[in-house]
Amino acid sequence: LHRFSAAPRPMFPPVVRHKPREIEVAIRHLDQTELSLRWSISPRTLERWRWIGQGPRYMKIGGRIVYRVEEVEAFEAQQTRTSTSDVQATPALARSA
Repeated sequence: LHRFSAAPRPMFPPVVRHKPREIEVAIRHLDQTELSLRWSISPRTLERWRWIGQGPRYMKIGGRIVYRVEEVEAFEAQQTRTSTSDVQATPALARSA
């Protein structure tokens, strides 16, 4: 018999790969692109609104602009009107001249 006839045993135990845990994390922020898609407006409109102080409140984190979902929903609620003659209390989603 040959001394090495059997298959060699691995030096290390086999690596057991576990399924990654699925963690449910609620999305709490939207970036400029996501918000522009939500409202069907140009991302440049959001940039302009930030520059002139209109639109929803935002945060700058690590050089990135993000909008809290709560702030976006509050801004949307402020835009609710019952007729076209309602006076606008805050800048609306409507295009400005």
